[in-house]
Amino acid sequence: MDLKMIPTPRQSICVRQAGDVVFFLSESGEEAIDLNPVGSFIWQQMDGNHSLKDILDVLCHEYEVPEDTAQEDLVNFTQDLLDKDLISLEECGS
Repeated sequence: MDLKMIPTPRQSICVRQAGDVVFFLSESGEEAIDLNPVGSFIWQQMDGNHSLKDILDVLCHEYEVPEDTAQEDLVNFTQDLLDKDLISLEECGS
């Protein structure tokens, strides 16, 4: 996955936050997902303005984890969100 890509949440999902946890419901209403605090932190960075590389840098700094570990987790998390059609990925500058 190209870290220059910019993740953007789909407008068709309902998102709510309670403390450090983000909950959202798919457009179909068939799937409710809650994110742990790290997933919620990443989700908040996925605002259509930050590339995956930007998010990776903030993630490494915030949680003091090795970049290779954080990158693997970020790519897997992003792919999971893509598979659930909760985000789209755009090329930087598109």
